[in-house]
Amino acid sequence: NTMGKFILFDVDRSLASIGGDEGATKLAGVPPVKVTGGIVQIQSALEKLFIKKVTKVPHPIFEDPYVVTTFEPSELCVKENIEGIVIDTLSHSFRQDLRMLENGSTSKAMEMKDWGKIERMYGLFLETLKLLPIWAVVTCHADYDKDQATGIFRYMPNLKGATRGSVDDYFDVIVYNKVDKAGKKEFSWQTSPDPSRFCKDRRNLLQPVMKPDLSEVIQAYQKNGHPFVKILVIGESGTGKTRSLITLEQLSKKAQA
Repeated sequence: NTMGKFILFDVDRSLASIGGDEGATKLAGVPPVKVTGGIVQIQSALEKLFIKKVTKVPHPIFEDPYVVTTFEPSELCVKENIEGIVIDTLSHSFRQDLRMLENGSTSKAMEMKDWGKIERMYGLFLETLKLLPIWAVVTCHADYDKDQATGIFRYMPNLKGATRGSVDDYFDVIVYNKVDKAGKKEFSWQTSPDPSRFCKDRRNLLQPVMKPDLSEVIQAYQKNGHPFVKILVIGESGTGKTRSLITLEQLSKKAQA
């Protein structure tokens, strides 16, 4: 069983917690991809790894067939044995895209049409990601709003516009990083929703609070007949988002066992 590799899209340039580029290369099996061109750069890399197929499928009741879009691994993907992708972080990629759109507009500020464009770009990208025949881990910075009526802080992904509200739809598992003890680098993941954090565990396979462990999540879903789980890890800066990627090395160890 040859070891599967994954592609790490390094948008934040903050891989120090996993041993920098060298540690990331060892972990992923291939060097990280440095992202400066936002989601379009990530998308064009994925287009080299997956081939889009559109087929018409008949339905026993309706006479018109319906269209199904699927993705298949390309020769490159099979040859390189790519089993997963990591994007660190989606919020930073979004900021890169905002800056590019601002620079491209005459007013040097986001205009109405630019918001429409960025929302279509991210909607399309997340729709594609959801269909890819690999596991995916996406990290994202957290943001929060205070509910004026209840005084409760609501945490959410640090994205803007409609993307901020719709991003949750595309993932099977959404975890929020929590700091266990003040002053200590101890973190846990919340996987079960409460009024402050909209967490998600589509198959209900995880503990409501768990130690950060991506390989545990991926394997739990694989055993449950869901091999291509899509995971969103949300947390504030310095709460171990990137560091949790270290737990992916357990996947290879368990695969070899």
